[in-house]
Amino acid sequence: MGPDWPGKSNDLISWYLEIAEGEERTAPALVLRILMTNFAAIHTSSMAFTYALFELAAHPEHLLPMREEVESVVKKQGWSKAALNSMVKVDSFLRESQRLNPGATVEMTRKVVAKEGFRFTDGIIVALVYVTSRAIHYDEVNYENSTKFDGFRVAQERVEYTANHDPSQDIFKRQMITTAVDHLPFGNGRQACPGRFFAATELKAMLAHLVVNYDIKAEVEGVRPPDAMVSLRITPSPSGKLCFRKRMD
Repeated sequence: MGPDWPGKSNDLISWYLEIAEGEERTAPALVLRILMTNFAAIHTSSMAFTYALFELAAHPEHLLPMREEVESVVKKQGWSKAALNSMVKVDSFLRESQRLNPGATVEMTRKVVAKEGFRFTDGIIVALVYVTSRAIHYDEVNYENSTKFDGFRVAQERVEYTANHDPSQDIFKRQMITTAVDHLPFGNGRQACPGRFFAATELKAMLAHLVVNYDIKAEVEGVRPPDAMVSLRITPSPSGKLCFRKRMD
């Protein structure tokens, strides 16, 4: 029947079965691969969406503009991948939430494999290298009013860029999936997170659905639940409370 046939499953297990060979095709090996994928994807996506909800509740002025954008785009393109790519404000909101809410004070941890370690110019030798992502994201050199949440910080920039250039070149211009030395939620360079494209699509779909169908506010108006810190890790408050209701208008 060849590599493709009618009714062929298009899911993670099928993909793993296609590329696995020998002992890698055994049930224990496949389960291990799936668990590793879940370990990398579940808590990161759920934390990112929780942070986005906290920011939306604390900054409700972003809700109506995103609702209008989603409804306008869906009216023209339906609920599709192409439609999600056109939701510039939704994308910008999530990007800004990621910027202000990293998963740790330092990220992109690398273990030095050279036996002599890594030597800085001042002579200090280290075995582990980190990137201070939080400090970079809050640096005024990189972002004006860097401590302020501005959900549409890059939305207008992208609109202007697309209007003045070939729209086809806007694919990676300052989107949620874009990595850079001043934007590190997904890392940067060759080792950047390969799952960021799926994660961005997933998060945009959830946020778009939420702003169209629900109203949201913080338990205390304008107050965002505080983060919890464990060593270098930063997580959303496990006791934070938000108020939801079905859209009223």
